[in-house]
Amino acid sequence: MLKRLIVIALSLLILSAAAARAQGQRTLYQRLGEKPGINLLVDWFAHQLKSDSRVYYKFFKKTNWDRFHASMVDLVSTLSGGPRDYHGPSMKEIHKGMQITDADFNAVVEDFVKAENRVGIGKWEQQELAKALLATRPDVVTVKTRK
Repeated sequence: MLKRLIVIALSLLILSAAAARAQGQRTLYQRLGEKPGINLLVDWFAHQLKSDSRVYYKFFKKTNWDRFHASMVDLVSTLSGGPRDYHGPSMKEIHKGMQITDADFNAVVEDFVKAENRVGIGKWEQQELAKALLATRPDVVTVKTRK
């Protein structure tokens, strides 16, 4: 009987510790502020892009900003484990024919990081989101430069 009680007590202790740990581990989506936080981040990202002459005139001058904003919110939500799913065209399809170089891609990444810093996204969250966003590089960069 005592063994059974000890096993039950240990089991309850382990389960309660696991539950507490699970509650403390919020998704990246939650840590980004969910939809309002991601909307703010994308607002500032669009602002950065519009003021960046390295990329604005080449890629964003003719952009439909409302569609861009909605797509970016869905993309960031999807990449961060949120409930909104990105259903737009693939990254390869969107960027086809745009002649994007590594330098162009890096400039856009810099603008994204500036937006993250502006809205107070933490370094851990930036690193997690960067891994997901940088994974799109092979589908976005279409012009290979020589080293």
